[in-house]
Amino acid sequence: METENLASNEKENFAENSLFPEQEEEGNQENFAQQTAVPEDQGVEKSKKSKRIAAFDIAKGIGILLVVFAHVNYTQASLIYIYSFHMPLFFLISGIFFDKNKYTFTQFVKNRFLRLLCPYLFFYVITLLAYVAMNFLTYGLSPELWAETKEPLVQMFIAQNSSVVVSAPLWFVPCLFVVEVLYYVISKLKIGYVIPACLLLVVGGYLLETEFTTLQPYLPWSVDSALFAIGFYAIGNLTAPFIKKGIQLLKEHKYKLAISLSGALVCFAILIPLAFWNGKISLGSKILNNGVLLYLTGVIGTAGVLFLSVALEGVKPLVYLGKNTFCIMAVHYTIRTFMIKVFEKLDFGYDMTNMLHTALPFVAVLGASIVCVMIYNYAKDLFFKKIKAKGQKECKSC
Repeated sequence: METENLASNEKENFAENSLFPEQEEEGNQENFAQQTAVPEDQGVEKSKKSKRIAAFDIAKGIGILLVVFAHVNYTQASLIYIYSFHMPLFFLISGIFFDKNKYTFTQFVKNRFLRLLCPYLFFYVITLLAYVAMNFLTYGLSPELWAETKEPLVQMFIAQNSSVVVSAPLWFVPCLFVVEVLYYVISKLKIGYVIPACLLLVVGGYLLETEFTTLQPYLPWSVDSALFAIGFYAIGNLTAPFIKKGIQLLKEHKYKLAISLSGALVCFAILIPLAFWNGKISLGSKILNNGVLLYLTGVIGTAGVLFLSVALEGVKPLVYLGKNTFCIMAVHYTIRTFMIKVFEKLDFGYDMTNMLHTALPFVAVLGASIVCVMIYNYAKDLFFKKIKAKGQKECKSC
C-alpha cells in the first residue's frame, strides 16, 4: 500500500509537464498529474472534475508558442517585441497560483524541488546527451568533444545564464525555483512589508545585471535574474484575486469576444512603442536595458495575452500546449539546433532573419516537440502504472 501511495505522490510531483503551481480556485487543489488530459470545458469554463481555469492554460500555450518562434526566427523586430513580455508572462502567471498557506517552508521547498528541479535535471541530461551526440558527429572521440561538453556539464549544476546551458530555455527553471523560495519567505512578512521587500530585491537584481555592477561570472542558478524577476511573480500573486474575478466576469459578459479582442489589441498596440523604446532585452542573458520599461512591457504584454486567451476559449490545442509547457520548453531548443545542423549539411539556405524562411522550421520544431511530449507522457504514465501495479500486488500478498 505504501508503494502505491508513493507512486501516486511521485507522479503528482515529478512528472508534471507544466512550469506552474497548481491552479486552485475556491479551495480546490488540483493534481498536476491530471494535466495531460485536455479538459472538456470551454475557455475559462470550469471543469466538472476540477476548478481549473482554461484561460491560464491558453495563455501559457500562447507563451510557449512565442518562445519556440523566437528561437527559430531572429528577425530583429519580432525579437524586440516578443522578448519584451514573453518571459515576464511566465513569471507573472506562476505568481497567480502561489498559495503561502498550502505548505510549510520545508514542504514548499520539497514540492518545488520535485516539480521543478527533478524534471530540470532529467531533461538537461537528455538534451546534454543529444548535444554530445551531435558534437560527436563533428569531432569524433577527440579532445574537442570533451572541450565542447565540459562547460555545459558544469552548467547543469550552476545554470548561470541562458547562453551557457546546453538548452538555453532551461535557465528559467532553477531561476523560477529561486524566485518561488524567496517569495515564500517574503510572503510570510506583514502585508505592509511584502511590496517594499520585493522592490528592494528588484532594484538589487537590476543593479547586479546592468553596467553599474555587472557580475562576471554571473551568479549560480540565475539568482541575479531571479532577484529582478521576483517583482513579476509578486504582481501575479498580489493581483491574483482580481485577475481571476476579471476573467470570470469577462467570460460571462454577452460581449465577451468583442471586449476581450479589443482589450488584447489595445494592450499589444500600446506595447509596440514601449518595446522598441527599450530595445532587445533578455532576462536569461542579463540584458534588461530600462528596468521600468521592462516591467511596463511585461505587465501590459501579459494583460494582452490574458485578454486574447479569453477570446480563444475554444482552442483546445492551445490548452494542450499550455499543459505541457515544461517538456516543450526543455526539448525544442535541442530540436532546433539539430535542425539547423541538418539544413547546413543540406545547404538548405535557412535564413533565421527571414520571416518566410522560418515558417516551415517553426512548424517542424513545434511538431517534433509535441511528438516528444506524447512520448514523454506515455512513458511517464506507463512507468507509474507499473509502480502502482507492483504496490497493489504487494498489498494483496500482505
